[in-house]
Amino acid sequence: MYQNRACVDLCGDMSSANCEKGCMLCYRCDVHDPSREEGTQYYPSQLIDGEYFDVLFLHDGENLTTLLYPLKRKQAADAKRMVDYDLTKREQEIVRLIIAGHSNSDIASKLFVSKATVKKHVNNIYKKLPASILPR
Repeated sequence: MYQNRACVDLCGDMSSANCEKGCMLCYRCDVHDPSREEGTQYYPSQLIDGEYFDVLFLHDGENLTTLLYPLKRKQAADAKRMVDYDLTKREQEIVRLIIAGHSNSDIASKLFVSKATVKKHVNNIYKKLPASILPR
């Protein structure tokens, strides 16, 4: 098994061992995917040990390559771009949590507000953002 630096930093060098943690948990959960035997599997925004990663597995039939891409820098850049849209401090906080992959329920719990309040903030955020950057 080959691992990139982020994978080694998270799990340690597993090149000659069977890894039982980190990104391998999502690999093992997807046992019915035919690309497990040979091919590519991509798992975006996976929460692993408290951090979000994009996870990519490449399998050539004999060797497994595991690539983790930390999303912290991407999330920080995405959140920074939101400053240009005249969002309130609370709306910016909610955007950061959304970018980090939290659901409305998670956000409500973290901020000690109702889900209806989070939904109202999200609607206000959508009204302030240009259509070109909104998800389709």
